[in-house]
Parts: sequence; C-alpha cells; structure tokens
Amino acid sequence: MEIITVKDLTKTFTYSVKEKGLRGSLHNLFARPTLQKTAVNGVSFSIERGEAMGLLGPNGAGKTTTLKMLSGILYPTAGTATVAGFVPWERRRDYQRRFAIVMGQKTQLWPDLPALDTFELNRRIYDLDPREYQRWQREGLPVTFANLAGFVVFCIAGWFLTYCLFLIPELLSFWFVAAGGAQALSSAVFDFNNTPMNLYPKWLQRVGIFLVPVFLITNFPTLFVMGALSPALIAWGLAAPWLVFALQRLIWRRAMRRYTSASG
Repeated sequence: MEIITVKDLTKTFTYSVKEKGLRGSLHNLFARPTLQKTAVNGVSFSIERGEAMGLLGPNGAGKTTTLKMLSGILYPTAGTATVAGFVPWERRRDYQRRFAIVMGQKTQLWPDLPALDTFELNRRIYDLDPREYQRWQREGLPVTFANLAGFVVFCIAGWFLTYCLFLIPELLSFWFVAAGGAQALSSAVFDFNNTPMNLYPKWLQRVGIFLVPVFLITNFPTLFVMGALSPALIAWGLAAPWLVFALQRLIWRRAMRRYTSASG
C-alpha cells in the first residue's frame, strides 16, 4: 500500500537580479528585473508503507524543496502529491500531527539544551578531538559581572540598532515605488555581519563601524568581552544607536508628510 504518492511535482521560484556594486544597488531602487528558477522539475515517485527512502543529489538538486512541499511548508507550482491520504499543502491539523521534519546544515544553539551541552552535541556530530575541545573550554574567557553587563548592554544596543536600520529602508517606499530595491540593498549591507569584521580590510571595517554601523550589532558584544574595544569604540557603540534612531525619526516624520491614505 502506497503511503506517499508524488506525480509531476514542480516548484519554480521567482527572484530578482541585481547588478554588482553600488550602481547596481541604486538601480534596483527603481527597477528590478526578475527571473525564474525551477528547483524541482516534474518529480514522480511512490513509497510503500514501511519502506525507507533517501533522496540523493548535489546541492541545488531540489531535495530539500521536495521535502518542504511534502511537509506542507511550500506550495508546489504544479503536480500532485498525497501523504497518508492527505494533500500536504492543505496543512490540515490531523496531517501535521502525523509527521516530523528536521532541517540540517545549520549549527545553532538548541533551546532545550544548556549552551555547553549544545557545544558537546556538535562536538560529537562533527567528531572533534575531545582533548582539543576540553582545552578550548579551559581557555575560555572569564565570566565576570563587567563582562556580562557589557555583553548584555551591547546586545540590547544591537537589537535597537537593527530595528532602526531595518525600518529606514522600509520608509524609503514613500519616495521610491520599487521599495524592494531598498530592501535588497539593506539585506546586502547586513550580509557583512555574517563574517567577523576583522576579516575585512581596515577601510571596510571603518565603513561598517562609523558610516553604516552594522558591525556594532554582532561584533561589538563579543569584542567587548574579549577586551578588544578601545574606550572610544565603546563610547561610539553606545552612542551610535541613538544617532541612528534620531535619523530614523527624522525620515519617519518626513515620510508621514508624504503619506496619503487610499480614501484621502
């Protein structure tokens, strides 16, 4: 008896294309060419009750996209599928109670485990040398009140700064019709935060600290605990969120002057 039946399942994503460099980001403010990419193309298979099956293929072959459609996370572009008699993307509660899906490729803290236990779990998953791991634990940074307080303060400042920096591009929609271009530019800037700032050239570090202060969000809390921030950078890290907030409020007030309701 078939428990999973998939026929001609297809998923096509629509995405925008941006030219490289600052000119491309500015051009996206006004026009965004879009393309389509087919992640899953006419997949068909069936699985019998009690049968185990694996999906093998290179990155981008559509394995995860297929599982997301079968779990109801994504809607397909075309094709049909039934799992245990249910259509997954109808997202019926009775169906959702009958399966579990675990997505990989991300190392993160597990909310149900203490932080050190999460590190130990990842050590075992990646088969790290226990002696090296224990040496890393012994050489950890001291937990003091000053370090803890500074870390918390800079985390709060980072959250505040994130709110302001994400809101500013949204407010640009009052001036630009293609507001998605501003959002794409904002996302590109925030991508710098995915890498420690010390890996960037000095001039780019200064841009990310003083001009567009995204490095304050994820880098400064850790650098403070490590004692790598000068008094001047500590002062700037505390002052910058308020300055960006003032800029955001200024843009907000100007944007409200341009607002016209649909009934007005």
